[in-house]
Amino acid sequence: MRKRWWIVAGIAVVFVWGWLSEQGYFGGDDTMEYQGQSIKLSRKYGSYEAYKDDPNNIDPSENARVQKLVTEAPIARSFSSRADMIHGAFEIKFPGYGLGGVPARMSDGSALEAVSIEIPRAEKERYLLFHERGGRFELLDDFVQGLPVASIREEHGTLLFLSSDGSELFRRPIAAR
Repeated sequence: MRKRWWIVAGIAVVFVWGWLSEQGYFGGDDTMEYQGQSIKLSRKYGSYEAYKDDPNNIDPSENARVQKLVTEAPIARSFSSRADMIHGAFEIKFPGYGLGGVPARMSDGSALEAVSIEIPRAEKERYLLFHERGGRFELLDDFVQGLPVASIREEHGTLLFLSSDGSELFRRPIAAR
């Protein structure tokens, strides 16, 4: 009976030690680099997973600065491939936050891709709208919106941004660059 108690106690110690390590009690960092800036986190994290899973991972005093950095991070106006365009978008994405894409077609059959980048603590997305021409991706538009876009449709020189139920969220003119 005593042997089982020691086994149970040993397992408990291992779990507690693992949990404490994950929470950053034995190291970790309370800052993160983003766009050449050091961002203060709300606490030390023992792993990226612990950081990513914490909804309050950015120190509240940094919220406005992080939002501004994500919103204003530079993006190239042209990419030689879809992979390069996606890599460029990932350079803007704040670590642990979301990035998505909404593909669409223009009336001439050419491809559009709206890349959405989550702006931490803003309940908004930065949208990068690319037009694919001959394998190259040209930036058509770059804007911030608070509504989640599920699809895009072109109509008379205007892009309609639609919700998941197909209702119109907003419109934007096709910007010629």
